[in-house]
Amino acid sequence: MSYRQRFFAGLVGALLALTVVPVAAKADIITDSQDFVIEKRESQISLGEPVDIDESESVVLATGGKYGTFSLPVSGTVRYDYAWDVLDLLNQERAKAGLPALSMDQDLLNAAVLRSAEITVLFDHDRPNGEECFTASSKMFGENIASGQLNPSTVMSAWMNSQGHRENILRSSFTTVGIGCLQVGNTYYWVQCFGSGDLASVTRPANVDKTQVVQVAPEAFGLGVYVVATSDDGSRVVDAPTKVAPNTTQRFMMVVEGSADSLWAVSDPMTWGTSDASIATVDASGVATFLSGGKVTIAAASSGGLVAAKSLDLTLLSEGDVPVYRVYNKNSGLHHYTTSEYERDQLVSLGWNDEGISFYVSKKKGAPVYRNYNPNDGNHNWTESKFEHENLNSVGWDNEGVAWYTPEGATIEVYRLYNPNSGEHVYTTSKYEYDSVVAAGWHGEGVAWKSL
Repeated sequence: MSYRQRFFAGLVGALLALTVVPVAAKADIITDSQDFVIEKRESQISLGEPVDIDESESVVLATGGKYGTFSLPVSGTVRYDYAWDVLDLLNQERAKAGLPALSMDQDLLNAAVLRSAEITVLFDHDRPNGEECFTASSKMFGENIASGQLNPSTVMSAWMNSQGHRENILRSSFTTVGIGCLQVGNTYYWVQCFGSGDLASVTRPANVDKTQVVQVAPEAFGLGVYVVATSDDGSRVVDAPTKVAPNTTQRFMMVVEGSADSLWAVSDPMTWGTSDASIATVDASGVATFLSGGKVTIAAASSGGLVAAKSLDLTLLSEGDVPVYRVYNKNSGLHHYTTSEYERDQLVSLGWNDEGISFYVSKKKGAPVYRNYNPNDGNHNWTESKFEHENLNSVGWDNEGVAWYTPEGATIEVYRLYNPNSGEHVYTTSKYEYDSVVAAGWHGEGVAWKSL
């Protein structure tokens, strides 16, 4: 049996701060040692920080002997003008060494353009899908990569001043090449894919703005895959429900952890299911409908072979029990509390931040909690005290009636805080938040009422 050697080398940084360390990956392959970095880009879908993720619930399924993957779009400008400039410079260097010129090959060009998108996700000779770079094309037997150089002359200078890259450029056995240059914002990603054999000739295309879909294998790089609860529009992660009313819904999504506490949404076709359809069902878009209390698992399997699940322990609320939503105005610093989904959604549409469910109350029975509004500064006040409520009415606050009721048997304490500078009250079930805000100078006013 004969083996054809394959060679690759990587270079990162326009400042040439690179050490190339040859490592024998296989008997017939010479490679570089490379650290990989998965970077956040504008094209990724970021859902914010994970909330209540149990690492034991992260499962990745490898199918057909390959890693499970998800699709990640990479958008940029394919700079064919720079690729052909690099080809000219490359052949000038080969001519100096008395070597024949390399010809641009269509198949290797396609591979190089794809690889230029892939190294924006993972700067390495291993592909983001967990395979080696040579699987990008059967014609490919050598690879140089670089990132950060601003033009063809600087990247060629960098490669020629690095032994491993220079050896690829001047290798006598190579007769063809594909060169990729992808501009993403102000950063350029460069790839040379070397080969030999039959030539598929190509003329230089015009530069093109292009979105390429890169397949990423989380398991290959130790990244977790999770099912998380999200807002209705899928833009952010929220706390998974613990208390539910019959026939209420919650959206779930499969995500992959990225860098800097970011998450990537898995947008591939998905199959959803639950462990107990008498407790919850879930539709094809990941929206669960809760039917009763108990323990249930929401599971998802992607078309790319990823599987993850979220375990829930649900308490069924009584008729009339409802959540109180908390929203925050980042401009004024005010918080608002409401049992009305419509009011919450209206405020969010005006730019308020949806902070999810704060606590649960009753809309039908129990001790009344009154709501007042100050038309002068925009503050609201909520109180169980009828005396406080009527006193605020008498000094010009608007009487907005009963906001909700504290149901009999409620056990979770809701703390009240007062900001002496703004006049705002904040309500929280978190003793940690209460103590932290008191330490920051707010007045702690103790327990305002109890919730479910």
